[in-house]
Amino acid sequence: MVNGLDTRDGEQGTIALAGVFKEFDMTTLQIHLPDTLAQRARSEGLLSDDAIQKLLEDAMRRQAGRRLMQMLKPLHTDGSEPMSEEEIQAEIDAVRAERRARQ
Repeated sequence: MVNGLDTRDGEQGTIALAGVFKEFDMTTLQIHLPDTLAQRARSEGLLSDDAIQKLLEDAMRRQAGRRLMQMLKPLHTDGSEPMSEEEIQAEIDAVRAERRARQ
């Protein structure tokens, strides 16, 4: 058991991506929920392996977004004015033009 996760060895899963099959190790989770929450989650289909995987992936994506926003906060508090859409597009156009010139 590691950080509340049952990490039994030996379980494997298979995933197909664009016709390529890849084997990966699986971790078994054991969670403790209040009965009413577990019943509601089960009735909504949220306790299946696929649903829990999607919930975890969504939560990690949101958490990464929050971390990114925290890292960006100092950039917004440096006293400078935010760039307008036109200024951003001009920067993009300049980088693209520079890349084309190098090719």
